[in-house]
Amino acid sequence: MRRLFWGFIGWVILFHAPVLAKQKFAIGTVDFQKALLTVGEGKNTKKQLDKEAAIVRKDLEKKARELKKMESELQGLSSSILSDEAKMKKGREFQQKYMSLKKEEQVRFEELKRKEAEEVEKVFRKLKIVTKDISKKKKLTLALEKNASGLIFAENSVDITDEVIVEYDRRYKVKSIKSKSKKGKKGKKGK
Repeated sequence: MRRLFWGFIGWVILFHAPVLAKQKFAIGTVDFQKALLTVGEGKNTKKQLDKEAAIVRKDLEKKARELKKMESELQGLSSSILSDEAKMKKGREFQQKYMSLKKEEQVRFEELKRKEAEEVEKVFRKLKIVTKDISKKKKLTLALEKNASGLIFAENSVDITDEVIVEYDRRYKVKSIKSKSKKGKKGKKGK
């Protein structure tokens, strides 16, 4: 796919070189990763996803502790007066709970990844719109993403990342998610 893309670019340049030579050829570059992590909506998305991931981890850790306790009890049963059949039943119950926890863990983390991908895509689409508008305003011939394009060097290129960030935040105003500090929580309880 990459070869096809660069082959097409080479063909365009080769056959349109006379036309391009007469025109001013301006290249803009954007670091979308930096922009994604810097714009307000991107920061809020990251905070929200981190908060959700922490809740999922905490819940799964609680269930894992309960399972560990059950495993300890099961090991203690080896010397108990329970019948072998009762011990086997407890062992199967433990296995089922263990497998259920592993499946739940997988499902919940996959859900978090899916949600993260959706949220990042929303911001990315808006970043592309802002980049296109700034590129037109600056009369750039081409705008490339710094990291994904394989761009190593472009003479006279213009980095428009900071402009994209500022324009994005101006255009798509987002209320910041306040992170609650532990001091803030203690201060409220003490009053």
